Amino acid sequence: MVEQLLGADDDWQEPVAGYLYPKLHQYLVWLGGLIGVPLYAIGGTGSSQYVGTVDIDEETLEHEFADLGLLRNPITAYKIKADGREQEGSWVLWHDYDSRGLVEPRRQLHIMIFERADEQPGREIYAHYEDDWRSAPIAHLREKNFDVEQGVEKATDLFDDWSFITRR
Repeated sequence: MVEQLLGADDDWQEPVAGYLYPKLHQYLVWLGGLIGVPLYAIGGTGSSQYVGTVDIDEETLEHEFADLGLLRNPITAYKIKADGREQEGSWVLWHDYDSRGLVEPRRQLHIMIFERADEQPGREIYAHYEDDWRSAPIAHLREKNFDVEQGVEKATDLFDDWSFITRR
C-alpha cells in the first residue's frame, strides 16, 4: 500500500511541498520554540552531501530509485540549496524496504535530487543517513544521529553496486 502512494509516478508531492512548506515554516519554528522540539518545514542541503551528477532525466532516475527500494519521503523538510535551487525529489530507503542490508533498523538513507547547477541535462544527487522519522521522530528532528559521510557512502554503494546509474 505505501509503495502505491510513494512511488516513482507520485510527482504531486514536490509541488505541494514547494507551495505549502514555505508558508508553514515560520509557524512551525515558533511552535517548536514553545514546546522545546525543533520544528521546521524548510531545510538546506550542503555540498558535503553531494553524491554525484547523473545524465539521465528525472523520470528515469525516479523509476530507478523505486526499483532500488526507495520511496518518496513524505515527511521531510523541503530542501533548498544555497544557490536557490529547490529539490525535485526527496527519497528514502528504510530498513524494512532494504533488500541489500545497507540501512540499519531505526535508521534511514535520505536522498534528494536537484536540477544541475550548470543547467545541463541531468540531475545532482545528495544524501545523508539519519534516524528513521517513523521510529525516532524527536531524535530525527534534533538530527541526533545525522551522518553525511555515511549517507554519501551508502548512496554511492547503492548506486555503484545495484544500479545502472553512473555518476560523475
